[in-house]
Amino acid sequence: MSMYSREKQFKATSEEIWAKITNPKDYSWRSNVPEVTIENEKQYSEMSSETNSPEKYTLVTQIQNVNRALDIDHVDGTGRRTFELHQDSEDTTTLKITEEFDAKNKFFQFPINRFFKKQLNIYLDDLGKALI
Repeated sequence: MSMYSREKQFKATSEEIWAKITNPKDYSWRSNVPEVTIENEKQYSEMSSETNSPEKYTLVTQIQNVNRALDIDHVDGTGRRTFELHQDSEDTTTLKITEEFDAKNKFFQFPINRFFKKQLNIYLDDLGKALI
């Protein structure tokens, strides 16, 4: 299993960030997600514009404005995405996202690591633009 983590500080409250990261119905701010399918209140799938294959997310745990964990089911493997929010000041919050993934084919583990690193960078950049 591989793991990649990235954090970024935003000029926003934890409530503002929480509203974005917990609402899969509003994916208009996501530059690389052309489609989301809501299965129920705990499951949804995102279509990636880069791989053209869905990633299914299942909510595992969450504490409002603090953290959230989603299991990932993808054609290439399974994993978990964890969001951690830390309110640094009245109007500044740090968001840390950790991605763990176990590729079905171990030969593809290294390219998948690069893929998720790129995906997290895009996600955080898109989020920053959406919060302005």
